[in-house]
Amino acid sequence: MLKKTTRTVSLLIALISSLPLFAGTQLAATLPAGTPDTLLLEIQGHRGARGNFPENTLPAFEFAMQAGVDVLELDLQVTRDLQVVVGHDPVLNREICLNPDGSRITKEIRVIDLSWSELRQFDCGSLVHPRFPRQKLVPGTRIPSLDEVFEFVEKKTPSSSGSARPIRFNIELKYDAAHPEWWPKREKFAQLVLKRVRHWKLQDRVTLQSFDFEMVKVLRRMDAQITLSYLSETAAEDRVARTLASGAQILSPDFDLLTEAEVRSAHARGLRVIPWTLNSAEQWEKAIRLGVDGIITDYPLDLVKFRATHPR
Repeated sequence: MLKKTTRTVSLLIALISSLPLFAGTQLAATLPAGTPDTLLLEIQGHRGARGNFPENTLPAFEFAMQAGVDVLELDLQVTRDLQVVVGHDPVLNREICLNPDGSRITKEIRVIDLSWSELRQFDCGSLVHPRFPRQKLVPGTRIPSLDEVFEFVEKKTPSSSGSARPIRFNIELKYDAAHPEWWPKREKFAQLVLKRVRHWKLQDRVTLQSFDFEMVKVLRRMDAQITLSYLSETAAEDRVARTLASGAQILSPDFDLLTEAEVRSAHARGLRVIPWTLNSAEQWEKAIRLGVDGIITDYPLDLVKFRATHPR
């Protein structure tokens, strides 16, 4: 399945690159080797490239890599048999996934209730996300494990990405204290993820993030060195202070709530600021004015093109 999916997405990427929208744009990193990181606006492909391919799938990650992203952003769930898998929703999303027999999902199916082999039977590449009509479908695409994503990216880096910089990862541990039954306990979840990161020796290329304040603190207790990011979707807290208290080095807020004063405050305290999820040139221009360090977007190729003509 992995080889078949790779061949399919490669053909689709070649097709997309020939369309008028991308005329004159090579699907590769546009920044020369040796450019100081401090001068770059970091580009993170949200769920790979949700605007272009089914989210959190190998085709989406390959497209983002070919587009020239710096970081692949993805989300994690855990199966009944404790396999760490890549997916945003603890309950299979009936808008984008189909039952093993190809029918629409009509009931709640929790990832934590499925074994890894059972989860792999669902097709999450045959339905266009209703909010992302530009998506190119890859029927038969399965939810990957974290190991599969690491292996896939490592095999593609650096030659296929066209960049001297290895691809990095921004990995969200999904957790909601209102529904602890959807995941293992925080400590177990964090342990499972850190074990996979260490197995692949990717500690220097991985950021772990969460909206759950306690999860970020657990991660910091378990690993004093790994980069952490605190996600926030509310203005009803001092987000800079909250990020520092969590042990994270990055504040990742909802862009609509971000202010220039907050960016300055974060930078003064040694934090980086990487908001989510910005999908238009107007938002990208405003983000640069605010002084952010990076942008998480559903349309990484569009943002790579934008960055080439809009230096910080």
